[in-house]
Formats: sequence, structure tokens, C-alpha cells
Amino acid sequence: MRYTYAAVSRSLEARPGLRVYGPASVVERWSARRGQVTVVAAGDNVSVAGFDVAVFGDLHAAIHRGIPRVANVGYLVDGRLYHPGDAYHVPDAPVDTLLLPTSGPWTKRGEAADYVGEVAPNHLIQIHEAMLGPIGQQSTARFLSPGMLTEVPLGIVPIGETVMV
Repeated sequence: MRYTYAAVSRSLEARPGLRVYGPASVVERWSARRGQVTVVAAGDNVSVAGFDVAVFGDLHAAIHRGIPRVANVGYLVDGRLYHPGDAYHVPDAPVDTLLLPTSGPWTKRGEAADYVGEVAPNHLIQIHEAMLGPIGQQSTARFLSPGMLTEVPLGIVPIGETVMV
């Protein structure tokens, strides 16, 4: 994750108004930028750029028993849109739109389907799909949609595009 650290560091330096919120073990890397970084943990509620954000979860999903689990939190924005980070943590709040991680060393289609069933969102959008090419994204959307493993169709947002839900 060195590349991520460097990119965030450059962004914090270039944009003094930028704010970063995350678990202590992540945010402490930028302790010299106290005004720009804020530690959050499960149960916290913060206001960010006019959005109300509730924080859930605590650990990254397990990758393998030989790899230690690290901090991870999910964010419920305005009580509607949930980004779970790198975990399938089920928030104890209703979710209208779930951003569903679909590729990575820890993701599994069956667990993703079970997770969607537990969260029961009205809308489902594929995220963390960088390890999937177009065929992999379409295949994942087919498996994680009505008629297969979930009741909600999995939306794919093409690179450079946005969606409103």
C-alpha cells in the first residue's frame, strides 16, 4: 500500500482543504497533518462536506490465515449509501444503496451474495472491480443479480461515468 500512502500524502500537501477520515492505524501515518486527518471508529458520526456519515465495522476481511487482518471501517452516507471498505460488515441501519466490493484477494461470490442478502439494499453497485476485466465484471453482475444469487441487480458504472441513485 505504499503507493496509496504516497498518493494521499501528495494530495494532503497539494490541497490544504482536503480532509481524510479513517481508522487510527491508518490516519496516524499523517499525524503531522492533525488539521487534515481525523480518526474515526465504529459508532462515530461525522459531518463531511455537508454529508452525515456514520461509521461501522472494525477489521478488513480475512485474506488468508497467514496475513494479519488490519483496520477497516465502512461509511453510511446520509443514511442511504453504504461503502463497506474492504469487508462485508453488515451495518445495523437500513441501506438504500450498497457499494459492493467484487474483486480483491478476499472476495468470494458466495460471500458477496450472502452479504447482499443480509444488508438487503434497494440498489447495488459494483466497486473494487479493478482486478476484473469487462468479462469478469459482466460475469460477476450476472451471478450477483436476480435469477441467480441476489434479489437486486448489480450495477456496473463504466470508467469515467457517474450514476445517481
